[in-house]
Amino acid sequence: MKKVIKHILIIGLIMTINSLLGGCSSVKDIANKTLSKTNDNVPKVEDATNKQSLSNSDSNKSRIIKLNLGSNNAIEINLDEKLNEELLTRLNDDELMVIRNGYYAKYGYEFPDGRYLNYFNQFKWYKPLSDNVENELTVLDKENIRLIDEYDKSKVNNIEIPTSKSNSRIKNNRDYIMKLDLGSGYFIYIDLNERLSEEILWKLTEEELSYVRNGYYAKHGYKFSQEKYLNYFKQYSWYNPISSNVEKSLSSIDQDNVKLVQEYEDTFTSYQQENNYIGYFCIYFDRGAGDYIMIDLEQGLEESLLCQLNSTELALLRNAYYAKHGYIFSMQEYSNYFYQYEWYYPDSKNVESRLTNLDKSNIALVQKYE
Repeated sequence: MKKVIKHILIIGLIMTINSLLGGCSSVKDIANKTLSKTNDNVPKVEDATNKQSLSNSDSNKSRIIKLNLGSNNAIEINLDEKLNEELLTRLNDDELMVIRNGYYAKYGYEFPDGRYLNYFNQFKWYKPLSDNVENELTVLDKENIRLIDEYDKSKVNNIEIPTSKSNSRIKNNRDYIMKLDLGSGYFIYIDLNERLSEEILWKLTEEELSYVRNGYYAKHGYKFSQEKYLNYFKQYSWYNPISSNVEKSLSSIDQDNVKLVQEYEDTFTSYQQENNYIGYFCIYFDRGAGDYIMIDLEQGLEESLLCQLNSTELALLRNAYYAKHGYIFSMQEYSNYFYQYEWYYPDSKNVESRLTNLDKSNIALVQKYE
C-alpha cells in the first residue's frame, strides 16, 4: 500500500513537472512505466477467487459414506446433499446412526467410541481434529440430523455427540422412557408407550431384557419386591410405586411387548442349556446347516475344541481375548467380525494390562495350535 502511494506521489510530481514544461514524451513514458510496474505488484482478484473456489471445492469433494446392506447391496450417501426420506425406511437403526454421525465426522469430530473412529477412518476426507464441531454444522446438516431423529425417534439414539438436542427432546417431552447404558458412551432409549423393535432387543443382554420387561409394569406403578428393580426404576421421575398388582392396567401394546421380551429371554435360557453356555463374552463360528461352535471367553479352552478350528478361526479366537477388553483393531476384517457382538466396545490400542491370567493362558494355548 505504501509503495502504491509512493508511486502515485511520484506520478503526480512528474505530471506537474510535465505541465510546467509544456509536455514531454519522455516524462510520459516514465509515468506509464511506473504505472505498469505498480499494476504488476497488485494481485489479480479474480485469480485469487478462483483458487479459493477450487480449494473449497476440493474440501467438499467426495464427502460420501458407503453402507453395505448385505447381499452385494450397497448405497452411497452424499453428506453435502439433502437426505432422501424414502431411503431412511430401508435402513436399520445402526445404519441411521452411522449417517447421523457422518454429519459430525465431516467436520473432523474425534469420536471417543472406536467403532465410529474405525468406520470413518476408511474415508480419505475424514480427519479427526476436535471433540466439539457443533458450531460447524450447516443448516442442511441440522435438517438432515433432525430428519433422522424424527424417523428414528423410537429406536436407538446414540448420545455420543455432545449437545444432542434430539435426545433432550426425547427425554424431556416423553413420559415413559427407559435409558440403558451399553458402555463407551453408547445408550439405548426405549419408549414404553410404543411397540418394541426387535432390532433393539437383539442388542441387549439377558439382564437388560429383564429390566425392559419389568419397565412395562413399572410405568403402571408396580411395587417391586426385588431391590435391584426398585432402585433402578427410582431414577425415573415417572416411577411411582403404588401397587403389587398392576396386571389389569397393562395395555395391549404393553402385553405384546412383554411377550416379545419374554421370547428373547427364553431364547437366552434355552440356548444356554443346549450349548452348556453361561456368560456374556462369547463368540461363535458358523459351520453351516445350523451348526455352530460357541466359545465362552470367560472359560478355560479345551484342546479338543481347538482341534476343530481352522487357521482363520484360531486367529479370530486369539484376538477375541483382546477384543473383549476393547482393543481397537487396525485390520478391518477383525473390526467387522467383532462388531457383531454387543459386548465389543473398542476404546484402546493397548489392552495388555487388562488381560486376565485366564486370558493369557488361553491365548498361549491357541498360539500353540496356530
